[in-house]
Amino acid sequence: MPHLQEFVASYNNISAWDGNIVFGDYLKLKTLKLDSNSLSIVDESFFPLRTLNQLTAIDLRSNPFLCTCENLWFRNLIKQRTSLFTDVPFGYRCFLSPYKVTYLTDYNPTYSECYNVFLIVVTSISVTGIIVVIVSSIVYRCRWHIRYWVYLSTTKRRGLVYHSLTEDSSEFVYDAFVIYCDSDRSWVRTQLIDKVEKESGLKLCIHHRDFKAGQLIIDNIAENIAASRKILLLMSRDMLRSDWCLFEMRIAQERFLNKETDTMIVVMLETVSKDLMSPSLRFLINSTTYIEWPRKQYEEERFWNEVLRALQ
Repeated sequence: MPHLQEFVASYNNISAWDGNIVFGDYLKLKTLKLDSNSLSIVDESFFPLRTLNQLTAIDLRSNPFLCTCENLWFRNLIKQRTSLFTDVPFGYRCFLSPYKVTYLTDYNPTYSECYNVFLIVVTSISVTGIIVVIVSSIVYRCRWHIRYWVYLSTTKRRGLVYHSLTEDSSEFVYDAFVIYCDSDRSWVRTQLIDKVEKESGLKLCIHHRDFKAGQLIIDNIAENIAASRKILLLMSRDMLRSDWCLFEMRIAQERFLNKETDTMIVVMLETVSKDLMSPSLRFLINSTTYIEWPRKQYEEERFWNEVLRALQ
């Protein structure tokens, strides 16, 4: 009956209905009279939005409504659209108890009466905990990307840029920035520093010696790489396990790819399988002529000559 405009079903002991089924075909319905039935709860499912918007009069008086949280939607609807309902507030009373009645529009339960505060608190804490775990996991997995982003921001903020190789070498503080892991510190101290600095007069940036105390490591790395003419990478298996070494190496790769191929010097302290290297590191190794630390002592002189020649 698409042309029905008035629906009257008073005194029929109706307690509930499905609005989509009952009103689905009533495209021109204007008046609804369901007074004096057995309605105790009225919720959103009773009135589809399309039906509610087209109605001009609703009569639900004299039904045994309950003063419960389930009727809050209905109470709010009556208060918001009072003119739509017949005989408000007198026709709409609800039972607080079998012997206590009030107007439905005056029913005003506390938040804790309608919502489980404990459940809400537990749920909120749980959701917050899950979010913290997820964010922490993402931050941990991307920690080196984040540090690299901080590094780029630092260099941009402080105006730290890589010098061109055509510039006067006097503009650099160091001849080379050395990337190495702590397990190779003894080799750096007894071999590298002795041969390169003490005997040849070149100046190296050694992080355990030259980094400024109290300054962020990222800032130290950014400033000292920018202040170094070349980068000396001491490759070992332990270095590949060091997060900070990999971070320094990533910065070095940026400089290497910045059309300054001669800035990178790779020294193989031991045989390192390329299967242990990241794709970008394999590319770096394949694109650079590296120098191997000799196993025989009589070959060390040739090794140091190659290193010094590369540092010149």
